[in-house]
Amino acid sequence: MASFIARAILWFIFGFFLFYTTEEFNRLFALSTNPYFAIIPAVLVYGFQEFMLKKWKTKGDVVSTNAAVESKFGKIFFILAWILIASLFLCIIIVWAGVIYKEITR
Repeated sequence: MASFIARAILWFIFGFFLFYTTEEFNRLFALSTNPYFAIIPAVLVYGFQEFMLKKWKTKGDVVSTNAAVESKFGKIFFILAWILIASLFLCIIIVWAGVIYKEITR
């Protein structure tokens, strides 16, 4: 239970980091994107993380009859999750690099 709460707190902090990144993005490019929508990816990734952890835990307890099909879907799901996470972090880095560049060139 403690690890569940710790992961929730970490993703909550990450959601606020996305919120402030969206605010900086709005200031940088003079946009009016709602920064509260930035918290949605953090919640989705948290939900996916909890789903994968529960799946891995139950996979060790139960032996499946169609392991080949499950492993193919599991690998595709796993790759899509890492693409989502990598794109989130890449977007954050790009926005903050733009903020730093804009401040330097002023």
